[in-house]
Amino acid sequence: GFLAVRFWIGVLAVGVALGTASAAQARYTVEPTLTRVAGVETRCYEPGTWDRGGEYGGWYDGVISLAPWACRWIGRTLDGDRPGGWRRTLTAKSWHLFAHEVAHSQGYDHGEATVGAACQGWRIMRPLMRAAGVSRGYARALWISSAHRASCPSSAP
Repeated sequence: GFLAVRFWIGVLAVGVALGTASAAQARYTVEPTLTRVAGVETRCYEPGTWDRGGEYGGWYDGVISLAPWACRWIGRTLDGDRPGGWRRTLTAKSWHLFAHEVAHSQGYDHGEATVGAACQGWRIMRPLMRAAGVSRGYARALWISSAHRASCPSSAP
């Protein structure tokens, strides 16, 4: 009687928790979300398949390519993770990398410090994150954590 009811309530609770976790993980897939936000195909490489040497991302043949670690941190953000400290710095670096490559796709080259893809990426970082579903507050926190803010004019939207 009583133990059987507790058992089934426990099973139901575990099932709901697992279903919720699966739904949260399936809520976003990084590549389609970033492709939609960027307006160009975005490809996330799997660990062990990135062969671009010291590069972390690139704009090659009309496709934004991102190293596995960058997609992993972006994916965590899209899944609702909001790390602080050094993890926030890595998350911000990943989003800036993506924004930098989007700027290349829009015609910005490396250029001067204030007009190149690094600074343009910094300027468009928040709108890109917001379009991907990141909250205004956390997008701002990541934008502030970006290493490029010190060297770029503060004209970001």
